[in-house]
Amino acid sequence: MTPSEQASATIGSSEAANAEAEDIFEVYSPTPYELMKRRARSHPGFLIGTAVVLAVFFVAVFAPLIAPFDPFDQDISRRLINPVWGIDSSWLNALGTDAFGRDYLSRVIHGARVSMIVGIVAPMIAAVIGSLIGMIGGYYGGRVDAVVMYLINSKLALPGLVVALSLVAVFGGEGVGLVLVLAF
Repeated sequence: MTPSEQASATIGSSEAANAEAEDIFEVYSPTPYELMKRRARSHPGFLIGTAVVLAVFFVAVFAPLIAPFDPFDQDISRRLINPVWGIDSSWLNALGTDAFGRDYLSRVIHGARVSMIVGIVAPMIAAVIGSLIGMIGGYYGGRVDAVVMYLINSKLALPGLVVALSLVAVFGGEGVGLVLVLAF
């Protein structure tokens, strides 16, 4: 090896050693995603809320397997049974039965399916409609934007619950009608 090659090899190895030393002492800050994960794992309210939502989702998905009875079966001989904390109760109907003998627990479990569908689909429809209207108003501007803003301000001026109740009265509170009313 010639002296110039030895000198360049020595310089190269000293640069590598300096780079290693800098890496050892360099401080890395966590990314925003890592910060969010760390805070979420240590926040009890977030953990409890996540557990409840996942439990309801699990119950909604597996409702036919979990529910002890069919929620629509009527058995007049088992009507008005008290829940387990009441007098003359049994664990067969943990939450009791209604006037037609339908099991309340089964009805609540199957009702979770409807609640999850409405709670997921209605905001998705609202987000799509709101985004489209906002993009149209922003793209065209001028009078179109003024009309879009007038419609939005009119909607915000009306009490949401009263409008929702009146729309449910007109369109009905079943299935698709309920989801569309809640989406608007």
